[in-house]
Amino acid sequence: MVKTFCFCLLKNPNNLNEISVIGGGSWATALVKILTENGSFVHWYMRRSGQVRAINEDAVNPDYLSFLKLDNTKIHASDQLDEILARSKVILFVVPSAQLPGVCAAIPKGGLAEKFVLTAIKGTVGPDNLLPSAYLSSYFGLKNSQQAMIAGPCHAEEIARNKKTYMTLCGPNEPVIRKIAKGFASTYMQVNYSADMLGVEYAAIYKNVVGIVCGMAEGLHYGDNFMAVLVSNAIDELQQLLQAVGAGNARLVAQPIWGTCW
Repeated sequence: MVKTFCFCLLKNPNNLNEISVIGGGSWATALVKILTENGSFVHWYMRRSGQVRAINEDAVNPDYLSFLKLDNTKIHASDQLDEILARSKVILFVVPSAQLPGVCAAIPKGGLAEKFVLTAIKGTVGPDNLLPSAYLSSYFGLKNSQQAMIAGPCHAEEIARNKKTYMTLCGPNEPVIRKIAKGFASTYMQVNYSADMLGVEYAAIYKNVVGIVCGMAEGLHYGDNFMAVLVSNAIDELQQLLQAVGAGNARLVAQPIWGTCW
């Protein structure tokens, strides 16, 4: 079924007619904005009934990016997870990593067997500190060809305000991902592709650590040269980490995420 779905997606000239989005935060809101701008119909799961009502009636997420007016003619929001999952063959998880196990527990183990799964999650999951893609793969028995990851460097508020920014879609199924990427590309969003999902997931987590250190250096009023050396050394350290886990080149995987360190 997965191969059949991937073949149908490749044949689809509209690329991403509809998608189910799981999560109601600022990052999810920004991604819904750009998807609907590109013509995709979004089935959107949100836990809070107040958010659901506000999206469907007022086209605004009252809790995140509340200044942003969405196109709710292309959105169906609901607090019923099973309903949203059933609506689309492409599922986008945009929840905090700490909440992912709880969301997955509400989905039958075979519930994603015929889906293509995107994650826009940064962090590790559960007591074993699994990467989000590894956790989903283990929990639902997903194949590598069924998964992809969305990475930066971009901020939700940049997308909300149409500021020029960048996004990277990562995963091994390049033909399908390049089709899906057209649902996120726009005049202000350049979408790049990387096959190294493992490396980018680790780099995204590591970037947050480096970002904290950069913030400390800024607070201590260190100069630009110090910051440049700090980030350069951090990339070298990241290379050691990626070699240890069998991922790719740090200078390549760092590109999708490094810009948000400062």
